[in-house]
Amino acid sequence: MFIINSSKEVKTIMECVDSLKDYQKLQIFIPILEQWSNNQINDKNEANPDLINDEEIIIFNPSSVELENVFGISLVGEIYSSLVEKYSIKASEIVSESFDMQLVHDREELQVLKKFEKLSFKDKIDIVVEIILSLGNFKIKGVGNEIMDSKICFDIAKKILDYKKEIFPYDEQESFPYDLKD
Repeated sequence: MFIINSSKEVKTIMECVDSLKDYQKLQIFIPILEQWSNNQINDKNEANPDLINDEEIIIFNPSSVELENVFGISLVGEIYSSLVEKYSIKASEIVSESFDMQLVHDREELQVLKKFEKLSFKDKIDIVVEIILSLGNFKIKGVGNEIMDSKICFDIAKKILDYKKEIFPYDEQESFPYDLKD
């Protein structure tokens, strides 16, 4: 866990993720980052908010924090490459549907993903922060490189938390509870 004072639900999910094997963690990160890139993390918890005629819907995606939306898709590509090349995930464990590569998830991974789906908008934002920071500290098996530079991950996480402060204003008398551990 990188965020202090996150919700019990976020802590529970991240503890589950931390207990998994490295390749399983990456397989969980992919669909969550795809949702982030495809406008599917929003305050109404709509699967396809682009089709809804609601101007008040708040969508959280990479452009929310001044990144190109392709950033999330590129990150998914990096993770996918790591799974195939470094973790030797077999082609039989990947189901191709149109242009998307979907991984076959085991029971533990599906449980984590189901819990993610039930989270509040705020908590989903925290999970994305946790994933971004995890990728900066994630050592690829047998290689030792991170999937992303940890400084870049920290900067992105900080932008996301600043965005969260903007959309969820807090009482002036209490300090903002979401800070990153040094």
